[in-house]
Amino acid sequence: MTETQLIETLVNFILSDISDTERDIVVQAKTDLENKEFFYKVIFWLRVRLGTLGVQGKLSPLTVNLYAQLLHGFPGKERGIPVRRIK
Repeated sequence: MTETQLIETLVNFILSDISDTERDIVVQAKTDLENKEFFYKVIFWLRVRLGTLGVQGKLSPLTVNLYAQLLHGFPGKERGIPVRRIK
């Protein structure tokens, strides 16, 4: 996933049916990317913040899929936090 693709994905998430907490995280990541923060730093913090919600069981199914993509698509995935799927 490129930076442009991630921004497009984040915009779609902002417009989708996710919790306010998830939306705040996604908006912050999008803003950071638009402000030219280092791409992998934004990925790291996005994974940390979404992972924290995942451990608490507070990720929507849509966001679980984004988190899984971030874990498997970028370096350092072996340090990710596993998330259980919400039914």
